[in-house]
Amino acid sequence: YGGGGGGGGRGGAYRPPGADNDAGSSIRDIMNEYESKASEWGNSMPALTGKEIGGNETDLTEAKVWGDGQVPPPFTTFNSCEFPKPIMASIFSLGFAAPTPIQAYCWPVASSGRDLIGIAKTGSGKTL
Repeated sequence: YGGGGGGGGRGGAYRPPGADNDAGSSIRDIMNEYESKASEWGNSMPALTGKEIGGNETDLTEAKVWGDGQVPPPFTTFNSCEFPKPIMASIFSLGFAAPTPIQAYCWPVASSGRDLIGIAKTGSGKTL
């Protein structure tokens, strides 16, 4: 046992290999890159081919959505989500171009304060 919270006796929070010492600077870098490209990113819509992931995934035309009252329309682009800039910058930095169908339909329902159950295959974007 090395003590010090499992960090080999060095103490402090775990830092992945290659992480620089100033976490604030990497966040600033992500925000700056997002700000410089925000006007040209976030307007892509999901492909409607049914072959987004693994060749046979559900697309926006095949989704089944129902509930009592009015169900909000899907967020078909990231810019339609109106997420705070830090969240948009994170999504941008991860390389996503458009919401997946499960995201497009579930995010507006959750944003409206309603309960939901979303069912989709592994890799479809449920846990972004």
